[in-house]
Amino acid sequence: MGNDNVSKLSQLGAIQRRINSLEERIEELTEAATSIKGIAQAEKVQKSPSPPAWTAIVEEADELRREVDRLQVELVAAESEARLLISRLDVPMSRKILTEVYVNGRSVAEAASVMGYTIQHAYRIFNSARQAINNVNNM
Repeated sequence: MGNDNVSKLSQLGAIQRRINSLEERIEELTEAATSIKGIAQAEKVQKSPSPPAWTAIVEEADELRREVDRLQVELVAAESEARLLISRLDVPMSRKILTEVYVNGRSVAEAASVMGYTIQHAYRIFNSARQAINNVNNM
C-alpha cells in the first residue's frame, strides 16, 4: 500500500525506457556489424576480415535482444498489474489520467490534451489520483 502503488505504476515507464535504450543500442550494433561486413567484402582481401570484431558485435546484439524480450514480458505483467490497480479507483477521471500517464506513457500535459482539460486541471486530477492510489489495497 502507499507509495508502493505509485512505484508500481512508475515501473512501467522505467521498463519502457530501458527497452527503448536497448533497442537503440541494438540498432547501433547492427549498423556497425553491417559496416564491418560491407568494408570486408569491398576490400576483397586474401585473409578473412576481422571476424572477432564482427562476431563480438553480433553476439552483443543478440544478448541485448534477449534482454529486450525478457523486459517485454516484464512490461506486459507490470502493465496488467497497473491496469488492475488503476481499475480499483472510484473516480473515472482518476482512472483515465493514471492510465494515460502510466500505461500509455504520456506526460500530464499530453494527457490533458487527450482528455480535453487544461494542463492545470489535469495536474489537479493527477495529483488527486496519485493520492487515491496510495489508499488502494493490493490483492
